Amino acid sequence: MSGSSSSSSPLFPCLVCITFGLCLAFILTLTAIVIYHLNSNTLSLKSSMDQRVLSIAKKRQLPDFVNINIDPCENFYEFVCDQWTQRKKLEIYEEEYEQKWTRIRHKIHDTLMVNISNNPSISNESMKVFF
Repeated sequence: MSGSSSSSSPLFPCLVCITFGLCLAFILTLTAIVIYHLNSNTLSLKSSMDQRVLSIAKKRQLPDFVNINIDPCENFYEFVCDQWTQRKKLEIYEEEYEQKWTRIRHKIHDTLMVNISNNPSISNESMKVFF
C-alpha cells in the first residue's frame, strides 16, 4: 500500500502545477483581450472626438475663406472667391511694396557709396543731412 501511494504522490504535484499554469495562461489571455478591446474603443471614441473638434474648427475658419456677406445662391463665385482675391491683391501689394523699398534702399546705398568714394568730406555731410 505504501508503494501505490508513493507512486501516485509525485504525479499529483505535477498535475497541480500544470493546472495552475493553464489557469494562469487563461487569465492572462482574457486580460489581454479585455485590454485590447478597451483600447480599441477608446481609440475610436478619441478619433470621433477629434473629428468633431476638427469640424468645429473648420466651421470657425469658414469666414476666413469665404465672404459670408454674399448670398451663395445669388453669386456663388463671389461668395467663394472674394476672400481669395482680396488676399491675393494684398499679397501683390505687399510684394510690390517690398520690391520698391528694396530698389530705394539700393539707390540710396549706391548714391552714398559714390559720394564716399569721390569725396569723403562731402559724403559725411550728405549722410548727416540725409539721416
